[in-house]
Amino acid sequence: MDGDPTSAYRCVELGSNPLTTTPFPECKTLDDLMIRAVRIYGDKACLGTRELLREEDEMQPNGRVFKKVC
Repeated sequence: MDGDPTSAYRCVELGSNPLTTTPFPECKTLDDLMIRAVRIYGDKACLGTRELLREEDEMQPNGRVFKKVC
């Protein structure tokens, strides 16, 4: 429906208060966002980083070998 805010479909480019499609107007692609994030947060540890205690080979039924990290 036109103008219905609960509608699943709406135009993000028109209207008095357009929806934001990117957190930074100068970033037009995912690559731009990644480069900006690295510039801002490149010296910080990533969320979820941890110390690698050991690495094991895990044989799959089809003969492939995967590295399992613990």
